[in-house]
Amino acid sequence: LPLDASYPEDRIKYMIKNTNVKRIITTPDKHHLFDKYTDIDIYEEKEIMTLTHYMRKNEYRSDLFCVIYSSGSTGNPNGVMITNDSIWNTVNWAIHFYELSDKDVSLQIPSCSYVSSVQDYFSTFLSGGTLLMINDMDLFNLSYLHKLCCKYKVTHFDIVPSLYKEYVKSLSELENLRFVLLAGESLDMDLVHEHFRKFENVRLVNEYGMAETSSCFCYHELYKNSE
Repeated sequence: LPLDASYPEDRIKYMIKNTNVKRIITTPDKHHLFDKYTDIDIYEEKEIMTLTHYMRKNEYRSDLFCVIYSSGSTGNPNGVMITNDSIWNTVNWAIHFYELSDKDVSLQIPSCSYVSSVQDYFSTFLSGGTLLMINDMDLFNLSYLHKLCCKYKVTHFDIVPSLYKEYVKSLSELENLRFVLLAGESLDMDLVHEHFRKFENVRLVNEYGMAETSSCFCYHELYKNSE
């Protein structure tokens, strides 16, 4: 159960209670968020090796992999149970469709509590690539992000169209950028045309899906002459 520490306290509390969490792994600076849960074992990430005796090898592909909560826009968020075989199906497709390799560097933008992050993490790791993680506060520091993309030779990222509208205005001359993945919102053609004006040879893909479909179940690739 990925918990985004930037979420409101009530939402985190609801998710923990709803899933009947038994133990939490956190970092020292976030430890205080969970001190109130006296019936839950709290570990700092440096203690992760002590947890190995809790782990077991997954014997069935239908075993539960993770729980991702919906946005909760219509009330309390709902926990979606994602199995090993369903997320592997998505990740395996992404590795082949985007031709991911150990030369790729993914700029991690979505929250860890979004299912798209699960796709980002494991398509990167299982193809031998590099995952470049940034602080939430830096998501809107466009000059910093541009320097970061250049320094670490970022090849792709997953982003919502409304945020990409701001990115595409400021990002330029990214020689290593191979593709941009758009998802989560409606996509208008003005943004598509702006993308190809700025990045003529960079693939642009619109994915659609939700947690219930393990991130993605359909896509549409766009081109500079798309209508």
